[in-house]
Amino acid sequence: MNHPPFPDFRFKGTLRPSQEQAVAVVERCLAGGDRRLHIVAPPGSGKTVLGLYVWAHCVRSPALVLSPNSAIQAQWAARLDLFDLDGRTRGDLASLDPQRPGLITSLTYQAVTLPARGDAETNAQAIDIWKERLIEKDQAHDPDEADFWIADLERNNPDYYKDRVSHYRRQLRELVSLGGESLSTLHASSKATLARLKEAGVGLIILDECHHLLGHWGRVLEDARDLLDAPIVLGLTATPPDLGGRRPEDVKRYSAFFGPVDFEVPIPALVKERNLAPYQDLAYFIPP
Repeated sequence: MNHPPFPDFRFKGTLRPSQEQAVAVVERCLAGGDRRLHIVAPPGSGKTVLGLYVWAHCVRSPALVLSPNSAIQAQWAARLDLFDLDGRTRGDLASLDPQRPGLITSLTYQAVTLPARGDAETNAQAIDIWKERLIEKDQAHDPDEADFWIADLERNNPDYYKDRVSHYRRQLRELVSLGGESLSTLHASSKATLARLKEAGVGLIILDECHHLLGHWGRVLEDARDLLDAPIVLGLTATPPDLGGRRPEDVKRYSAFFGPVDFEVPIPALVKERNLAPYQDLAYFIPP
């Protein structure tokens, strides 16, 4: 599908020195063919401005931004007021609606990773796992006894029965997603959203607070990146994740997905930037 030329945007503010350094690293990585970018920057360092600048000036293609909550999601669209939008408005370019992607689409992680609700087949598979666990724990001697135990629980304690089925559905999703088939576990609405984003020609995915991607979200997005024809990925976080106690498969996937940290803003540099020019252009001090 042919897409219209990317507009000519211009950043109206002044990048901080640390942001300029980060942009230089991004440009060098992109020039070298690297399509996995990983930046660590403390709160208040302007990660949102940096991400928008990379989108508008370095990558220049439709973008998807994913954030952990709706407040951060809305912030990405709001910060477009720092750019000269080539005669357009934020409403023309930015979308917070998964059903109507824009030139930049800002969504929550949940919008593209929502698991499917339990259907009969999924519930049956979850109950099979439950029966295996009962036998492993010597709470049942064989599948027939496990069937009887579960059926009795469904009759006499339906709330607890539903809770356990839900628990084993989650275990089933874990097993499927670890096997590289996470997209098959998604709700129809998330699958439809990903299809629309593919149609929109997303060339950049910005993952805000990317340290959250060591579990289900990360597994889905690894597969979604392939579905979207391998766009550039920019991971932004203030706090690299603690890898202790995590599944080895998830640690390996996270490290491969983002690669090593390409640039890290040291806290002393941020303090110095804030103290040097406290009254400069407001855009300079917009929080991330």
